[in-house]
Amino acid sequence: MGKTYKTGLSKDEMENLKKEFQKKQKKFKNIDKAIVSLLLDEGEKILKKNIRSYDYPYGEGELENSPQTEIEENGKKGYIFIPQEVKHAPYVEYGTGVRGKNSPHPKPPEGWIYDVNEHGEEGWWYMGDDGELHWTRGMPSRPFMYDTAKELRENTKEIIKGVLKDD
Repeated sequence: MGKTYKTGLSKDEMENLKKEFQKKQKKFKNIDKAIVSLLLDEGEKILKKNIRSYDYPYGEGELENSPQTEIEENGKKGYIFIPQEVKHAPYVEYGTGVRGKNSPHPKPPEGWIYDVNEHGEEGWWYMGDDGELHWTRGMPSRPFMYDTAKELRENTKEIIKGVLKDD
């Protein structure tokens, strides 16, 4: 239910009511950007929580600290993303190898191939950042972005209500 306004019919009372409405109008002019900004802030928190929630054996540091946000100039759209420099992010999100194939992403991008080089159960060796050789059969999907979008959609109404509650 909206706010109720009471006023008399005198010139001063009507002028005060007009000023109140002008304040509201100014506030609503920037409401889109305020809502998008709050959604981005909440989304970034959810994203970091989701990254930490998965069993990711190589630490979360770079991935957890990499999310960035951007609001379009008109304030009506915003984005949460992992920069391209964090090259392993898509592999964490979608999974790789037979382990990824056996634990796939809920909505992999068109053309995503889990076992690109067909290593199968034999797996493959790779050189780690530690300079050592490591063996793997890939990794399961850890859909941190997908889960974040889903959770943020579920919370959107409450976030918007919080922005509008003072009106």
